[in-house]
Order: sequence, then structure tokens, then C-alpha cells
Amino acid sequence: MKYGPENLGSHHVELWNALKFEILHGDPDDDEDQLFPPILKIFQNMSSQSHQFVELALSELSPNIKNSTNKSKRSCIILASLSSSTQENFNKIIHPILTLLLNTPTLSIPQQRSLITNISYFTSAHSQLFNPQSPPTQENSLSLFKDELLIQLGKSLMSSSLIEVSLRTLAISELTKLTTLQDFLTPQELSLIVQYFTETVLLDDNEY
Repeated sequence: MKYGPENLGSHHVELWNALKFEILHGDPDDDEDQLFPPILKIFQNMSSQSHQFVELALSELSPNIKNSTNKSKRSCIILASLSSSTQENFNKIIHPILTLLLNTPTLSIPQQRSLITNISYFTSAHSQLFNPQSPPTQENSLSLFKDELLIQLGKSLMSSSLIEVSLRTLAISELTKLTTLQDFLTPQELSLIVQYFTETVLLDDNEY
């Protein structure tokens, strides 16, 4: 059965309630690569046709964002998928969700790992939506968080213990991704990331 705009307007709540359960309340060991894509594709189609659906998803998932749980991660996966559907949805979702994610001054090592993982879903959405093949666009909401992203990622890389290999690797991966985002970083910001890498990766004699 195909759901057009009229059906989505009438049934988006029922569809949302049925499908979100599979992601939010599934087994933590579920194969996300197999289970999630078909559901996320449906969500993307719904979000591109129904503004009410995006508002519903934001209102229901936002309270999960601050919790360092599997539900927080999976809520970010859903919202990042919705944000990749249209530029309007990207801007509508990114600002409130990144504000929640980054509004925690002191984080434990596990919380830093969780934060960077969650951020990565939204930077990946940016990569899908804004690329050299896409039409020129106005400034997007992610750019408003550049300073905070660079500070948090730089802190996770530069200030963490050398034995925190997984955290440092996540930070390096996400900083590298930022350098590939279309029209995102300035030359000065790129130089800062190069400096991070020079001081930590190239000069690091850590054997872990």
C-alpha cells in the first residue's frame, strides 16, 4: 500500500507509533544495519510529505536526547534520518537537537563517546543533503554549532588520556568528517583541525 500526502495526514500517528517501537524498544543487540534502513526510509518519506509528522517526532524523541542510553542513540538515528529528507527538515531538527546534545558542560568518558556517536548521525545527514551535486543552498543550522563542535571534539581528542583509544578514535573520525562537509569549515578552522592531528596523531608514540 502506498501512502500519499492525504493518507499520511490521516494516519501518520498510527504509522509512527507502530514503526518507532521497532527501533526504540528493540533488543540492544539487534542488527541495526539490517533492521533500521527500511523503517527509516518510510520515516523519511513521511517527513518529506507531512510537516505534522516531523513535529510529532521532535516532540516525542527530544526528551530522550539527554539520556546516555540506547534510546538516546536510537532517537538520534531516527531524527538524523528525518533531517536528511529536506533542507527545511534539516534546519528544523538540527537546532533544537544539537542544542540539547551540546548543552552539558561536564561529561564522563562514556558520555563523551555517546555524544560524539550521536553527533555523527547528524553530520552524516549533512553529507547526504548538502554535497557538490546538490543545488546551492542557504546557510544551514549545523553551521551555528561549529564552534561548540570543534571545542567538544578537540577536548575529547586533546584532553583525554592516551589510553582512551576508543574516544580519541571517535574524535578523530568526526573531526575528519567535518573537513569533508560541503562549504562548512573556514580555512582557519581547517588549520585548527590539522593542528589537532599534528599534536596528537603524528607526534603520538602511544602503543595502545
